[in-house]
Amino acid sequence: MEVQMVSLLYSIFSEMEMEMVRQHRRQARRRRILICRHLCRQRRGMARHYCAINATVPVLQRYYGGEDTRPDFRLGREVVTACVILHNICVGVGDVLEEVVEEDNQPPGELDGGESRSGAAWRAALTNEVSALHEAPLDHDYFCQARHYCAINATVPVLQRYYGGEDTRPDFRLGREAMQQLMVALKTDRQHGWGPTLETLVFLFWLATGSAYRVVSRVFSMPLPTVHRVVHKMVDEVVAVLPQFVHFPRTQEELQVVGDGFARLANHQAFGKAAGAVDGCHIRIKCPGGPDGHDYNNRKLFPSVVLQAVCDHQGRFIDIFVGYPGSVHDARILKNSPIYTRGTYPPPGYFLLADGGYPCLQEPLALITPYKRPVRGMAEQRFNHHHSKGRTIIERAFGMMKTRFRCIFLEALEVHTLFVPKVVTACVILHNICVGVGDVLEEVVEEDNQPPGELDGGESRSGAAWRAALTNEVSALHEAPLDHDYFCQVNN
Repeated sequence: MEVQMVSLLYSIFSEMEMEMVRQHRRQARRRRILICRHLCRQRRGMARHYCAINATVPVLQRYYGGEDTRPDFRLGREVVTACVILHNICVGVGDVLEEVVEEDNQPPGELDGGESRSGAAWRAALTNEVSALHEAPLDHDYFCQARHYCAINATVPVLQRYYGGEDTRPDFRLGREAMQQLMVALKTDRQHGWGPTLETLVFLFWLATGSAYRVVSRVFSMPLPTVHRVVHKMVDEVVAVLPQFVHFPRTQEELQVVGDGFARLANHQAFGKAAGAVDGCHIRIKCPGGPDGHDYNNRKLFPSVVLQAVCDHQGRFIDIFVGYPGSVHDARILKNSPIYTRGTYPPPGYFLLADGGYPCLQEPLALITPYKRPVRGMAEQRFNHHHSKGRTIIERAFGMMKTRFRCIFLEALEVHTLFVPKVVTACVILHNICVGVGDVLEEVVEEDNQPPGELDGGESRSGAAWRAALTNEVSALHEAPLDHDYFCQVNN
């Protein structure tokens, strides 16, 4: 009985071993077939030459110049040629990356008290040789590298286009006049470092493309840590000039110009006292971790940070408040914003236009919203029509800024959550600079249908009287005069 059992177990294990060997052979054969097919496909593609190679691209210059491919592609030249990302092939061709060596601080050895005298003389000789090789020659120029470490690389294509006088908007999303005004406002005259012009170009390219620091490093042929430092430094410098470009109207004449502009937008003189339009915008971000990460998910089910902004009749932002998570309602953000708590703007007699997600207020700031549906009469419908024509300037302003910086606002902003408000503030400043010089792009209007506000049940009666007066004024101006000829248009 025991002999039969042993024989049965031996046959079972033998069959399992043979099956494992056959499976291993099938996998090896399949791997070889795939490699051969890919190599043949690549040879046919190289033989066609269907696309010309741009010889000015730095990464292609390094590849076709015979340099090491591992800094760019993390694979050796043989593996890149084969286009196979397999660990076994890398080991087979000798493409082995330097391993991470973990220090092993062992206690002193037990042979000869932890220090063997037999090797002390040899070690002393090697120490002297290493020191001798590091001695500098007499004619060594110690400041040679220091003088040239910030020289501009003329072979970088993006710098060739900039210094060659070409259009800067494809690379930086800003015209030359706007870039020049930004550099003048920063006043970053330095006697060392990479220079204000190059640092500004690096920052604008990162902001315009939304690329990783590694990509920007390759584009400008700069070290990766330097790109990270330059971007963060330039963001802080741009945010520092916020009061210079984002501010309320400073004089009564400027306020009157804003009111006349809103009257033209709304196509009615009743809105001549409008001092701005307010709304919120969701900035898509990478979902932060931690137990509070779900707080950033808005009602559209993606993580975001809210930008509350007030703009004038030209789409120029005059006040911003950014940083609240996307789950917070616009009305609550307004209640906690400085423009609400301080109550300094708009001045008495003026009001702001807002959508139905905000309450209709008169104190501490005047906020006029449209009538909620269903609208009861023609007068209220007429008021909502003119109100919408004047209020949508804030949506167009958001659309212009999103169009200019698509990679920032239309994709997830993959930076730290605490760094997002600074990046958004920098984009607002650049938007105002472009509007000031007339560099305006066609906007992408995004409808933001807010649910009813949270302040006072979504509708505050404090501003209802003012809104009713505006409604009567809008309707009264549409009445025909006494001497109106009703048949004039018919006879003509």
